[in-house]
Amino acid sequence: MIHKFKWTRYIGLFVLGIIYLIVIPLIWGHSSFILNIAITASIFSIAALGVWICFKVGLMNMGQSIFLALGGYCTAILSVKLGLSFWLCLPISGILAAIVGLFLGSVTRWLKGFYFSILTFVLNMAMKQILMISDFTGGASGIRNVARPNSVSIGGLTIIPQFNGDNKLPYYFLAAVLLIITVIVIWRLTTCPIGRMTDALCQNDKLAASVGINIVKYRLISICTSSFLAGISGAFFVGYTTVIYPITYTTTESIYLPIYCLFGGVNYIIGPILGAFFFQAVFPFLSILHDYQAIIYALIMIVVIRWLPNGIISLRFRRKKVAE
Repeated sequence: MIHKFKWTRYIGLFVLGIIYLIVIPLIWGHSSFILNIAITASIFSIAALGVWICFKVGLMNMGQSIFLALGGYCTAILSVKLGLSFWLCLPISGILAAIVGLFLGSVTRWLKGFYFSILTFVLNMAMKQILMISDFTGGASGIRNVARPNSVSIGGLTIIPQFNGDNKLPYYFLAAVLLIITVIVIWRLTTCPIGRMTDALCQNDKLAASVGINIVKYRLISICTSSFLAGISGAFFVGYTTVIYPITYTTTESIYLPIYCLFGGVNYIIGPILGAFFFQAVFPFLSILHDYQAIIYALIMIVVIRWLPNGIISLRFRRKKVAE
């Protein structure tokens, strides 16, 4: 029965992947509106998966915008001031964010729960103020005219075409590939011994420490991975929009990312993705109710937390139990 359930789950994920990579571009490939939602949701899914990794070790990361900003500004500065290609800026931004995450994780290695959340939240606010007053990052005016992803050729054969603002399909496929790679890597991490260690930390860190699990080591791994994913996401957004401003990276985004995880289902790897796609899909339609948008989001989360504490994905498992 368990073996059958696993195969059913894998087939379902495969079908979703086919829809994501083939069906959506075929049907809505000429709709900039739909593609923009899908691109934004895909990249926010990657950043939300970083927050989800922190959840796996019992940490509530409320400062993911710090690393989004680091990745974005790293790409913008390297591209505009040094003329580096986007394809070099992308991994460099992720690595820089991971190094900063390692440093912050080392400094805060014994903090957990409420204290860790508050510290990351405050650091997020401090980051925004630093970016606002720093001449190196362009201050409040930010950095503009960031180069788009350029074409890549091998032996005269163009492997990746030049990206442009008129055609969003290349951005969609790039975002899709990045998200799929992220899901595969994180899934592999959660199913290997590292994943079992992080599960133990999430359930009871004191008990995990008593049996010899290195709490600091696995928390640092989670924080570095989370920071790397945020850095990649921030770099992509700069290449997509070609501009970056400090006001983009507010505490609001750092709050929304954990909400995506909780809404979709924090116990499942697909949870943050469901949450990101749902909120990014409804956001344009709720923007006309700007004054009440936060209230509507709050009501949605109250309903989910009250009746679906394991997220909307738990509806599927509830139906299975009722059927049995």
